[in-house]
Amino acid sequence: MSVVHLHVHSEYSLLDGACKIDRMAARAAELGMPALGLTDHGVMNGAVEHYKACKANGIKPIIGLEAYLVDDRRRADQRVERNHLTLLASTEAGFRNLVELTSAGFLEGFGRGKPGVDTELLDRHADGVIALTGCLQSRFCRRLAEERPADARAHLDELLGVFGPENVYFEIQANGLAEQEKVNEGIVRAARELGRPLVATADVHYLRREDYSNHAALLCVQTKSTLSQPKISARVSPADADAFVRLLRELAECAPSPEDPPPIRSADPDDYYLIALAARERVPLVSGDHHLLELGDRLPIMSPREFLEQLKKARRDSV
Repeated sequence: MSVVHLHVHSEYSLLDGACKIDRMAARAAELGMPALGLTDHGVMNGAVEHYKACKANGIKPIIGLEAYLVDDRRRADQRVERNHLTLLASTEAGFRNLVELTSAGFLEGFGRGKPGVDTELLDRHADGVIALTGCLQSRFCRRLAEERPADARAHLDELLGVFGPENVYFEIQANGLAEQEKVNEGIVRAARELGRPLVATADVHYLRREDYSNHAALLCVQTKSTLSQPKISARVSPADADAFVRLLRELAECAPSPEDPPPIRSADPDDYYLIALAARERVPLVSGDHHLLELGDRLPIMSPREFLEQLKKARRDSV
């Protein structure tokens, strides 16, 4: 079975991600992965670089972002709840919609240093976009952690209504956190009730075991703390697992149990597989039949000068 990382943060997840895109693509190719995702916090600044790096290494780029979900983007400058939501482009229209989302997040929902998007904005730009329910900081997981199952289900219904049932996947992680283990039970239960597949992700923030300290240092800079007294603990410590890659022979042991939601199988081995891999063993891996983004020569690549000229023209046309 081929495996692909879908929830991945590069250096464009500022003061958080410690992965260089070119090195990630090379490492994924080295391990025989057919594709590699990129889901930076609120931005798609690395999309073109990711596309080029994956192509240079003979693997397929999957482009996305981890959006900041708020109730009302127009109030994002206030102290409001802000949750994570993993989004992936499945078509060219989806890619363009993600560009629209991140741009609108900065232009209409920017507050307290983060670009916020709300359900209204998601609904407007949902075409061609796949949603994963998200990490521990997602709204779905927070509601499960807070033992508010009705509110968790209400949020799920909202996602299903926006993206459509076939485009919502249940994201599950194994990071050694007790809260995650608790939440995982609710994720599996909800996925089983709705007959939707699980997608195991590692929430990648650094490339190799020895890079853990780099990620920890970035978090300390972000939170104005020190390595000896950090305000936020770094993800998945080396004592638990390598945060980026598991050898394929280890992943082969992660077979779903009969009680788990049915995996989506692909009849075409050349399809993109909608698979993420776990940071630790015993998390189910599933493959999907979605053809994920293949932009080819259609990806709009321009120089910084051309981009600025386009912005100037758009401003003149709007006056």
